[in-house]
Amino acid sequence: MPAWTSSTNASAYSRPRSCWAWERCHELEARMMGLLDAMLRKLAASGQTRLRPSPLLTRVLFRMLSKAAMVISESANPKATRSEVGALVRELLQSVHKGNADVISSR
Repeated sequence: MPAWTSSTNASAYSRPRSCWAWERCHELEARMMGLLDAMLRKLAASGQTRLRPSPLLTRVLFRMLSKAAMVISESANPKATRSEVGALVRELLQSVHKGNADVISSR
């Protein structure tokens, strides 16, 4: 082991690059979920949504948006799919906006 590495850096230094990418991915995910949570709290505080902010709601919405992005990226026609997904996400989010009639019924 080179003299310039400490014992704590040595294990990090020897990890494969994919681990670094995974850690970075989790950092970005945490940041984005924080922004989404803050937005949900602002909407609730201003009375613009019927949703009650919670860590679970943030995770569910974040996962939905992440999957939507994956659907677009895996599509044979990303431009058309992006348009469809955008319309669907807008419709879902508008359905929980205070003042709008319920779009999603419980069947």
